[in-house]
Amino acid sequence: MFPNLKTATLALAALSLAVAPAYAAKVASASVQHEGKARTYHVQTPNAAPTGNLPLVVVLHGGGGSGKAVVGSYGFTPMVDRGEFIALYPDAIKGSWAVGGVPLGDGKLPGPDFDDVGFVDKAIDAALAQYPIDRSRIFVTGASRGGHMTQYFVPRSKHRFAAAGVVINTGTRNVVDSFNPAYPIDFGMIIGTEDPFMPYAGKPHPDPRADLMGVEAIMARYRGVLQTGETPAVETNLGDRNRRDGCTNSYTVWQSSSTGARLALLKVIGGGHVVPGGRQYLPASAIGRACSDFRHAEVMWQFFKEAKPRT
Repeated sequence: MFPNLKTATLALAALSLAVAPAYAAKVASASVQHEGKARTYHVQTPNAAPTGNLPLVVVLHGGGGSGKAVVGSYGFTPMVDRGEFIALYPDAIKGSWAVGGVPLGDGKLPGPDFDDVGFVDKAIDAALAQYPIDRSRIFVTGASRGGHMTQYFVPRSKHRFAAAGVVINTGTRNVVDSFNPAYPIDFGMIIGTEDPFMPYAGKPHPDPRADLMGVEAIMARYRGVLQTGETPAVETNLGDRNRRDGCTNSYTVWQSSSTGARLALLKVIGGGHVVPGGRQYLPASAIGRACSDFRHAEVMWQFFKEAKPRT
């Protein structure tokens, strides 16, 4: 997600010319006590000691996954090793974040005994206490169910985030309706138009709280929350670098004239339930197409680092 065409063009040129080096970011695993359980998380830091405080990016894994599993697969490692930020990867219990109004793997809605918001807050607290982090530049992102958790977490967390972003995720009615942070925040969404699990047009559910809302309806709701108005500040695309992947893209940004908060939608036209730049881990007939025109982690970080610090 880039704020203007010039930035997008330069960033894409850099990506196309870059040769991937061997990265050596360090990963430390730890735990915090929460609700009588030892809850685990993983912190990824640059191999070389940072000379000053770095931003923190909280990465929430998808359903059935774990923080440790996505450290090497989501694509943030090269940027961590370059010293651009520290990354925090919490682990959900049994791989599934407890998000109000979003069914668990067994189809049931989580009850009030699940407090993943409190756990992630504690993991952030622990990272802040141990690592050199710029507290005004904390970000959170999640993929798939981790995207539900991102939107659920932000307005309920005791922390203030400069920006949040989701990928291969839309939002349930309950989560979207409750997204109302008490401070300005930048928010971005990367979503495929052919995602069978997070349909762009939305999908009803027997429990209305769990209805998946359509992306256009979510953007309309969030434009109101962020006070951006309906006229985009940016309408462009990130290019079609791989014409064989069956995907193109469009990028739209709305911005508040009063707070400066940005709302961004990176629509992956023809894309499925695969993080852009990721591998086709199952046949396209099952999960849709993998887009390789950009790497989602690089684009998400570009969006984050251009956000205003929050105090």
